[in-house]
Amino acid sequence: KRLARGDRGINPLEAACREHDIAYSRSNDLDQCHIANRILAARSRERNTAKDSTLGERAAATTVWTAMKAKTK
Repeated sequence: KRLARGDRGINPLEAACREHDIAYSRSNDLDQCHIANRILAARSRERNTAKDSTLGERAAATTVWTAMKAKTK
């Protein structure tokens, strides 16, 4: 539903997760999935250290970063 409506996300981390989900769903190649995971890991790391991110977004960014790093090992 949210993709059809064109929702961007409530914060930059959620927008990055949305872009990751789209890239992941369009790819059948494992290498492309790993690239999408690495991009999301980098963006979540950026949001973790950003001055304008909230405590909740930082906590979520840490979780996302950890999960993406584990998926690409």
